[in-house]
Amino acid sequence: MREQDHRKVTLKYLAESRPSDAMLANFCSEFETLKHVTIPTVIEGLDLLDHSRCLILVREYFIGCTLREYATDRALPFRESKGER
Repeated sequence: MREQDHRKVTLKYLAESRPSDAMLANFCSEFETLKHVTIPTVIEGLDLLDHSRCLILVREYFIGCTLREYATDRALPFRESKGER
């Protein structure tokens, strides 16, 4: 729970103990993209925290499963894989 606005959040961080500059740049780019996308089906990026070169992406909380869990033992129909209904 985020204290400033009492929102449930998830935290994403790089598992690397010494991430490269490229990895850090990609992580920052991910946050910038999430911050500017306002589509209901995309999880909102709320903040990017820097803790001694360890970046932490704060995202809105979402109940669901990972793409890996969703795709296990399931072949996506072409329409669904293209985002169509």
